[in-house]
Amino acid sequence: MRLGRIRRAHGIRGQLRAEYFGEDPGLLSRLTETFLEPPDGSGAFPVKVLKAKISAPGVLLTLEGTADRTAAEALQGFFVSVPRSALPPPAEDELYQADLLGLPVSLSDGRLLGEAIGFADFGGTQLLEVKAPDGATLLIPWTDEYIREASPEDGRVVVEDAPGLLDQGR
Repeated sequence: MRLGRIRRAHGIRGQLRAEYFGEDPGLLSRLTETFLEPPDGSGAFPVKVLKAKISAPGVLLTLEGTADRTAAEALQGFFVSVPRSALPPPAEDELYQADLLGLPVSLSDGRLLGEAIGFADFGGTQLLEVKAPDGATLLIPWTDEYIREASPEDGRVVVEDAPGLLDQGR
């Protein structure tokens, strides 16, 4: 299960700036099974997270074996993942955002918008990233105003349209 994505190197000592698909980035340093997945899907490999610190926007990671900027830059775009079984179950009214990745995203009238591919956080409202069938990426605010249903159990995300929302980048 993908818990985050490495965005770039940070500093000269091998730290990484990453986005985190959840609320507790410290979980990454408490898990014993953590993996890095290349963006091309060529195969994950194990890695030990030594430290995960909230640093807006996102998380600063320190990984075992990544000691300098060059090593950190080589990991840009990699996903941080864990086996789903390694995570505690979500509370009653909660979900893991990572459980939504890959699910179809539709409007409340049933029209397909695309597939949930990630979450972005630029310091304000968190955004759901949706890959449209034409290849465009839509950013939908993760608020009650836009997100009507997000159900890993039902295998779907339903959003409400608003003026200008679907005109992004088109």
